[in-house]
Amino acid sequence: MISIHLLREQDEEDLVEFESQNRLYFAKYVPDRGDPYFIRDNFRSILQGLLEEQYRGLSYFYIVKNEMNSIVGRINLVDIDIDKRSGHVGIFRKSMPRQPLSTSLTRGYRKN
Repeated sequence: MISIHLLREQDEEDLVEFESQNRLYFAKYVPDRGDPYFIRDNFRSILQGLLEEQYRGLSYFYIVKNEMNSIVGRINLVDIDIDKRSGHVGIFRKSMPRQPLSTSLTRGYRKN
């Protein structure tokens, strides 16, 4: 069963694992985020910024998880305009095809 939930602060470690594990795959389709993105303090700061946007209703960031509770995708709803009742589906990032998520998640965090 697949589940979708709003991004939360407690998703930090799983999210950076997902991003790190799929970095080369994502770089085939969108510009790479660069090494600084994956440094713990930088990533935490970026996450806090996203959560602030979400709190203010400017954007909503969703995590897609599989039946093993592993992140397998992300969906971002951005540039929300309440008056126009509009927004844009931003990045849809999904994990590499046929990836054994339950057994091969790596700890991609680099510490400062």
